[in-house]
Amino acid sequence: EQCLSALKNQTYPKDKFEIIVIDNGSSDKTVEISENYADQVKILPDGNVGAVRNYGFKISSGEVVVFIDSDCITDETWLERAIQIYSSDPDTVLGGIYVCRKNPNWVEKYWFLETGKDRVLENNLLGGCIIISRKNFEQVGGFREEMSSGEDSALTKDLRNQGISVKITPRLKVTHLGNPTTIT
Repeated sequence: EQCLSALKNQTYPKDKFEIIVIDNGSSDKTVEISENYADQVKILPDGNVGAVRNYGFKISSGEVVVFIDSDCITDETWLERAIQIYSSDPDTVLGGIYVCRKNPNWVEKYWFLETGKDRVLENNLLGGCIIISRKNFEQVGGFREEMSSGEDSALTKDLRNQGISVKITPRLKVTHLGNPTTIT
């Protein structure tokens, strides 16, 4: 709900973007909660994460597609900033970085190697924050559906192999809530 609430409260004009949620067989109240925030909620019970992301892409209508994971939270100007950065070079695929929640415990902080707000350690796209044109996504065939993880790194490789520029920027950071918080 935190992710969807953050997206719903963006400063970017609400009539210029859609929120699509693809539920991959959750057992909690994800679908019910999503229906309060999203423009479309679809269920795809089978398939790896690449298939789920590709399904969301297929039903989207925009020329620019943004992938955000459910355990990521944006600030209220994130989408506006993303579109501004993207507009200056629409042939480049953009990725953000993950930062820890405020006041992370020591396990989360060190698991994540949090070193500061403006660090860029990543060389590959992170699935939780990607901005890509429909054209570039289609050119590489989307995410690899056979992979159970690493589909974001594979997408980065596929894009670069096609000569498409990929830029990771701390200006598009998202708070990642999915880090371990205990050592067990």
